[in-house]
Amino acid sequence: GKLLGDGVLAVFTSARQAIEVALACATSGDEAGLPLHVGLHAGDVIREDNNVYGGAVNIASRISGLSAPGEVLVSETVRSLARTSAGVRFEDRGEQALKGVGEPVRVWAVREGE
Repeated sequence: GKLLGDGVLAVFTSARQAIEVALACATSGDEAGLPLHVGLHAGDVIREDNNVYGGAVNIASRISGLSAPGEVLVSETVRSLARTSAGVRFEDRGEQALKGVGEPVRVWAVREGE
């Protein structure tokens, strides 16, 4: 993970773990009066020293920019990897054009509950 001024970049080994942490952060942020914008994507990254970068990082950043305060948005890739996770449901937000990304990306809002 890495602090980015007013943001945080975190790396997870599973989509399910990323979603669980993202939902917990969004809830905690709301309770503390610090509304967070959260976006998740899964893909290959380049690791160099304490940095992580690459296309997957860019897509996650662009998705977080689409989220409302306290909302967790994920790419279709993350939803596909985690769709059988208990305790969450996904709401389709449609295909979104993301700056610096050639093809539109289907985005889903994550909600707690079946």
